[in-house]
Amino acid sequence: MLRIQVSLENGLVLNFDVRTLPSNLDNPCPARFTLSAHDGAVSSIDVNPHIKGCIATGGTDKLVKVWNVTDDVEGGKRNVSLVSSRDLGVYGQGKVFSTIFSPDDPLTLAAAGSKAKLQVWDVGANMGARKAFGAKLREAGRVLREKEASSGGVVGVASDEEESDVEGGEED
Repeated sequence: MLRIQVSLENGLVLNFDVRTLPSNLDNPCPARFTLSAHDGAVSSIDVNPHIKGCIATGGTDKLVKVWNVTDDVEGGKRNVSLVSSRDLGVYGQGKVFSTIFSPDDPLTLAAAGSKAKLQVWDVGANMGARKAFGAKLREAGRVLREKEASSGGVVGVASDEEESDVEGGEED
């Protein structure tokens, strides 16, 4: 199924099936689901490449959120629930500019903000995330291992302003 997510400045995320989009803009297509994701603009969104129905959003409210979208087989509706929410401290002036899932690890997420900060979040360190996505990972043939959660799953990454060990003492 071909789906697109649209993030809006009012904090909403809308999901559409592109096969049902009308060619006549006078007849708008209803969204498959609408998610009130953030208090303020949604500045980034990513769909997990490993877990069906796992979406991450970042917003101007300084938060990164992970969502679980499930289909109600009988009613044909989508249920969207918040799995985890975190202030990763990447915002500087109040904006999370980028959220992206790892292409290698199903529950690892990177987020970047307006002060050139990057944080890596091991969402799998959260018990709610393991509970929400464990069955979906097993269906996809992936194994979710228990991980030590000493830092709550957040890994810091050095910024460009910190000194590096470049040979000769000069940076490129």
